[in-house]
Amino acid sequence: MAFDHEDFVTNLAVLSVTGVVKRYELGDTPPDQIPPANFPAQWLETASIATKEVAMGGVYEDRHRGTVVIAVGEIGMSTSVGVLFAAAVTLATALRAALVTANNAGSLGDAGASWDVSEGRYEVGGVTYIAAVAQVQGNPL
Repeated sequence: MAFDHEDFVTNLAVLSVTGVVKRYELGDTPPDQIPPANFPAQWLETASIATKEVAMGGVYEDRHRGTVVIAVGEIGMSTSVGVLFAAAVTLATALRAALVTANNAGSLGDAGASWDVSEGRYEVGGVTYIAAVAQVQGNPL
């Protein structure tokens, strides 16, 4: 069976990242305000597919894309932004390691999968969190 967009989305949604307390399931987004006991909280924010013609005569190739978010805490709660940012850096490292593992297993498509992991502010329902965020691109097998 060929690797497809559904495989890519499912594999990103179940990505196991060390340190995550709450992983929201595929199709389940976090509430507007994430309960403090659920931090760090992980979810698949967006997924898309881009198709381009790679050879004349209708030969196409898909590029699967998704955004994985791990919120470590809400800005304005009792924990300082500096402490939250340090936690986001730690989670970003764990997120990168999980992506390497998934890629090596073929869960993101072929070996040409790529990602960009960053730390910073992320808003959900008007509430701002400090988070590690990965923009992931998977390729067909």
